Amino acid sequence: MNKKLTKNLIIILIVFTTILLATDNIQAEIKGSEQIQTESNASEHLNDFISSIYNNYKKGEFQEVYQLLHPGIQENLTEEEYVDFQQHNKERYQLELSEIEIIEIKSIDTLPSKFNKYLSEEEYEKAYEANVEYKMEFRFLGSNRSRDVDTETYLVESDGQLYLIWDRSVIEEDDPGAGIE
Repeated sequence: MNKKLTKNLIIILIVFTTILLATDNIQAEIKGSEQIQTESNASEHLNDFISSIYNNYKKGEFQEVYQLLHPGIQENLTEEEYVDFQQHNKERYQLELSEIEIIEIKSIDTLPSKFNKYLSEEEYEKAYEANVEYKMEFRFLGSNRSRDVDTETYLVESDGQLYLIWDRSVIEEDDPGAGIE
């Protein structure tokens, strides 16, 4: 009788252990699936945000783009300055964007140092670098030109809100397309 009881206890322990292991695996799979879903939603949100920036720029809706700038950037650049610069640049060079494609979005530890004068690391929780490619057609020195552009666009997340980071020093440049990224 003791052998039979021992055998039954061992079988019960094996079954119970198997159930516990299976439950842990299922929970791990569910958690992993939820994390993938969350990352996918975050990536889609970033993609939509970047698309809205470039689509607004393409349509000449520079006020809309300005509203997406981080407040630290807006403190150093008025809406009028930004819109006037972008409008003048677009008209002067007859800029047209097409074939806009977001190649990659990656999380970065900090923004490039050129942005340090506009905002500090304490002013955002997350930073992103997006590699964006597009075709730019423009008129320069009396002739129509086309250029394939591969650029980085920077974003930060602060208090759950995404913001565009833009370097106002491009206002000083005389380059067709300067300031698009």
